[in-house]
Amino acid sequence: MDTKVVSINPHHGPNGTFTEFKLSSLMEKSEPIDYIFITNGIKVLNHGTLSDTFDGFLPSDHLPVLAEIIIE
Repeated sequence: MDTKVVSINPHHGPNGTFTEFKLSSLMEKSEPIDYIFITNGIKVLNHGTLSDTFDGFLPSDHLPVLAEIIIE
């Protein structure tokens, strides 16, 4: 299961995760290519794509994906 789909709280951040190091990609509507998958017995509280920059630059050509989970 994709953590984004089963998160209790709505997704935070941009939808797409591939940036090609372009800041403009943060404003484009694109599909994610990076995911966090889980199995049964895990509750997902929050899901987000982090879009932080440093001095106007992206740290990678992929945005980090974050999931806050509880293992039941």
